[in-house]
Amino acid sequence: MNNALTSAFAKTVAALFLSATPLLANPTNPTKPASFDASVYITNTNKIKLAVDKTTVESVRISLREVGQSNYLFTQQVGKRQTQARLQLNVEDLPNGSYELEIKSASGASIVKQVQLGATKLIAAPQRLVAIN
Repeated sequence: MNNALTSAFAKTVAALFLSATPLLANPTNPTKPASFDASVYITNTNKIKLAVDKTTVESVRISLREVGQSNYLFTQQVGKRQTQARLQLNVEDLPNGSYELEIKSASGASIVKQVQLGATKLIAAPQRLVAIN
């Protein structure tokens, strides 16, 4: 019986250690569980669709800015009690360039996505020349 109790205790300690391993992987900068999840994609009409689902009671800020600039072109706050947000950003009128889309929680966790805006150039397919001499 004592041997079975020792074995159960060892399994419990091993399970606790394995579940804590991600937190110990980088002791100088431990990873915290994310308080939100986000997904971003581009539509056929070149709009950015964004979905944010929160797991904790804290606010999340969604913002878009040009790379290297400090002013935000778009900002929206997702409140503490709001559990999800669905947004569609129309970037049609923004000039070509590099932008950052940032989703950041009040506790400091953030997701940053790079957005490239540019004009598409239509290139005609090369004409094939067939000649007989």
